[in-house]
Amino acid sequence: RGSTFRVFLPYQPVPLEPGEPPSGEPRSGTVVLAGAGPEMRPRMAAQLVRHGYRVIETSTVEQTLAAAEKSVQAILLDTAIDGMNGWEILPLLRRLDPESRTPVVLLSVDGAQAHAAPPLAVDGKISTPIKEDVLLAELARVLCGQGDKARILVIEDDRDLARVIAEIFARDCIQVQCAHTFQESIDACFAFQPHLIVLDIGLPDGNGFNIVDWLRQNESLARLPLVVYSGRELSPTERRHLTLGPTHFLAKARVQPQQLEALVLTMLRRSRLTEDVPSRESSVHNP
Repeated sequence: RGSTFRVFLPYQPVPLEPGEPPSGEPRSGTVVLAGAGPEMRPRMAAQLVRHGYRVIETSTVEQTLAAAEKSVQAILLDTAIDGMNGWEILPLLRRLDPESRTPVVLLSVDGAQAHAAPPLAVDGKISTPIKEDVLLAELARVLCGQGDKARILVIEDDRDLARVIAEIFARDCIQVQCAHTFQESIDACFAFQPHLIVLDIGLPDGNGFNIVDWLRQNESLARLPLVVYSGRELSPTERRHLTLGPTHFLAKARVQPQQLEALVLTMLRRSRLTEDVPSRESSVHNP
């Protein structure tokens, strides 16, 4: 019946310098970062670039309106920019984009400003102080909100933790299903057809390694994005055996569920962008 050889090649990505745009197409999309102050804006831009976004920085209303007319996926708008209130800029942006309605996230919102506009005027709000994980989660949330709902399968034997994770993603308009055993996980992969899996290692009737091995043998599941959310540190060898599609490893002791949210939403966004790119193989014809 032939043989299957699995080869793991070492990969050491070169870190980007702050403010340096990634080469080629952005993995997570292009966003406009408007205002946010001359000190905070470069720092936020560097954070977004590190997570695969291409950033267009603007500091005036005119620059922001001009950037919004380009092909961008979202606009991060400070509540005060160029002497103008951020709420006042919203109608100008909406008139530029009445049909496609590019998502707008307001930055530096305080308690009094939170009720200063109708709920539908903006797609997201971030309060001060702006934290990196909150910024990434809110941006990825509004981007993932476009189109069909994403489906996440959480494989976790700790039912309380699984419920906490599910509740976090519930506000992101994402369908979440939890599985607590190996068999439940296999059944859910067929019935639920997840777009991404959050996986714990320990299960009462198996482990995460068994699940990944099974997923690799199924063509439709072998490239699923995977987040291994483990209670212990994993060796390089263990990580190789747990790699599926785009795979990230998080330690429960160091990563809170909210940080898990930011990572998962960003991975979903990247996965959707990849699906939208036509396959290069389709353009190759045999002579």
